[in-house]
Amino acid sequence: MKKYRIGELAKEMGVSHEYIKYYEKNNVIQCERDAESKYRYFSFADAGKVADAKRYRNLGFTVKEVKSFIWDYSLDTSLELFRQKIVELSEETFKQNERIKYMNNVLNCFPSGRFIDNQWYIIEQEEFYFFPHTKQNSFFLNEKDSIRVQKWIDEQPLTSKTLEIPLGEEAYFMDYDYLYGFMAEKDVADMLKLDTDKPAVRVERGRCFLYFFEARTPDGYCGNHVPPAVPYLDKPLAVMKQCGLVPRTSTGYCKVIHRARGDEEGLHYYAFYIPVV
Repeated sequence: MKKYRIGELAKEMGVSHEYIKYYEKNNVIQCERDAESKYRYFSFADAGKVADAKRYRNLGFTVKEVKSFIWDYSLDTSLELFRQKIVELSEETFKQNERIKYMNNVLNCFPSGRFIDNQWYIIEQEEFYFFPHTKQNSFFLNEKDSIRVQKWIDEQPLTSKTLEIPLGEEAYFMDYDYLYGFMAEKDVADMLKLDTDKPAVRVERGRCFLYFFEARTPDGYCGNHVPPAVPYLDKPLAVMKQCGLVPRTSTGYCKVIHRARGDEEGLHYYAFYIPVV
């Protein structure tokens, strides 16, 4: 049977010399060395192993797993690994789709490049969770809950930076009477296996008043500005009153849509979610 030098095999398989050396080093393929010339020689069967290695790697398996597929795994073990990889890829596909959905939602808020400031809608909002992180510009979680919230932070933008703001009269007297945290719809929380026990808050599926607004601050993009409740609750609550809409929760949720830098000011774009009966 004909033997191939590393350059010949690489050319026939459309890969680099380094590619062949890498899989040889990891024992996926095994060469023969000429005793006198020290040249590597590979068999035609090694070409098949190179093709198999590419297939398994493209499926997302590690090099160690690729080696075991080719040399060790039984049929039952191989099929079980396929099942596990399907679950893993399904989760990653879900995340990628949610990331695309997030960016499309941001773009939809800027038709013709301008924000939909002061526009409002009545929507059917899916069940969601809110996990608080800070209160009145300070961290308040205990050590255990601080660890739990880390995954909520890590999974952005599938989770959204959000403020929980009281809708009662007290909201008009305390500029920063809010909880700052992260919001996620139930299907996202379930897929990501987020911890939704207390202090996380569950808001049931139902009608929701959705109000978009823009805030401008002098501190530029990197400032820590969070909109006080007083100026920004007036308009949405007035619209709700005109429409005869009654809140079904004691708080509203202000989701951060986007932040950018203007010429001399920070541009902050938000959406209020107020569950209504």
